[in-house]
Amino acid sequence: MSINNKDFLVGITKDIGKIHLKYFPHVNKLKSKVKTKYFNDIVTSVDLITEKLVIKKLKKVGYKGTLLMEETGEIKFGNEDKRIIIDSLDGTFFYSKGLYNFCVATAMEEKGKCMLATVYNPATNEFFLAERGKGAFLNGKRIKVSKTKNPEKSTIVLSAFPNHEIEKLQRIFLRLMTSGGLRLLEHVLNLNLCYIANGRFDGYISFYSTLPEWDKLPGILILEEAGGKITDFSGNEIKKDSTKFVASNNKLHKDIMKIVE
Repeated sequence: MSINNKDFLVGITKDIGKIHLKYFPHVNKLKSKVKTKYFNDIVTSVDLITEKLVIKKLKKVGYKGTLLMEETGEIKFGNEDKRIIIDSLDGTFFYSKGLYNFCVATAMEEKGKCMLATVYNPATNEFFLAERGKGAFLNGKRIKVSKTKNPEKSTIVLSAFPNHEIEKLQRIFLRLMTSGGLRLLEHVLNLNLCYIANGRFDGYISFYSTLPEWDKLPGILILEEAGGKITDFSGNEIKKDSTKFVASNNKLHKDIMKIVE
């Protein structure tokens, strides 16, 4: 890339955010279509407009590497061992309803390892950024996970699609609702991980049958750089194709693992 990686990702993230805000007051007029049969899985004209912007910007700066996006898929701009992953509108359904629960999420990999990530909610003007080994930040200020140790005083979030393993999901939900403390159901995964990173939430359970990389990679790096922990249900390091996992402030990880065992 002919310019600084961090400058580019921050810049393109903010440019996409401006487009979000431009159309947000008129979401009731947006063109949209259903993608799959699952819970309001739609694509809007804003998804497509923002992805076209990304491609245009990458061509302009002479990017050499791979690009992965939700609607466009994978595009190769060269053979360098570098990859940019972008979800230009994470939380499309909420955006289409005029709700603030959406964001832009980006990640940059080098040799298969995520090195840089951004998650930006332009509606709330919250810009999360993480660089591997350099910490996580919200609007330029370093953030850390919470210090909550007591499960009964914790806030744990569950995201799930009830399209598989229904009995196991029911057990997890029942344990979660009867283990004390406040429990929430939320859907925009990257934002949830960021909210653990800055101490708003204490833990998170992901229970999906499929979960693409753009829905989690940016948030994972931000969480880890803020001192959080993330594993699969067996306690192992999660992989890029992982769909079921637990994320936490580290102090509550064992307690949350008992809920999903």
